[in-house]
Amino acid sequence: MVLRIAILEDDRELAASLKSFLDESNHVAEIFNTGDALLYALKQKVFDLFLLDWTLPVGLTGFDVLTHIRTNLCLDTPIIFLSAQYEEERVANALNSGADDYIIKPMRHLEFLARIKSVERRKDNHRVEPVRFDQTIAGYTFDSMYFKVSFRGRDVELSQREFQLAQLLFSELNRPIPRNKLLLAIWGATEVDMSRSLDVHISKVRKVLELTSDQSTARLSSIYGFGYRLTEIFPH
Repeated sequence: MVLRIAILEDDRELAASLKSFLDESNHVAEIFNTGDALLYALKQKVFDLFLLDWTLPVGLTGFDVLTHIRTNLCLDTPIIFLSAQYEEERVANALNSGADDYIIKPMRHLEFLARIKSVERRKDNHRVEPVRFDQTIAGYTFDSMYFKVSFRGRDVELSQREFQLAQLLFSELNRPIPRNKLLLAIWGATEVDMSRSLDVHISKVRKVLELTSDQSTARLSSIYGFGYRLTEIFPH
């Protein structure tokens, strides 16, 4: 499986070497020299794995980035720390705060790849299953054969793309979804000209499935500069 990997590393020579190794291993790696640059990129890009250096000379630390990804963006994307220091308290703090692994520099390449695969397998075991035919979530039943959604005694027929978008939103219920993830999943691209199409389809799905209604069991909200979140609403 090809992974899109973000590398946060201020040592340019090490970062270039790491990117070259990952690219040769059939992954796609992108280098960020500051935490601020990486967080800014997350407004437009989606990654499958983060490799974070703990100590950075300027701006946010790797730990700051971890906290933002887990707490502010609520992403569960795998995170591996890279550090030249092995202090038990630091390692424990990273793992307890949401990191998936902690690797000491310099990395041994084969072991490094094995750890990446190990993290990937653990995440696959907990991956959200897509909405299935006639599955009901938060009171909405999906009919994949006819691109139909039923709720509160109503049947609503959608276009294929609208139906796929609704399926993805409901399969990630209560989780924030980046715009680019939706674009990649539905349109297979993240170009700017596709972004307007996403907005139009989101607006249609929100309206016809009544995802803003006070009587609805789910509510679709925008997350400024990031994407969307479909939240289940429970009656009082």
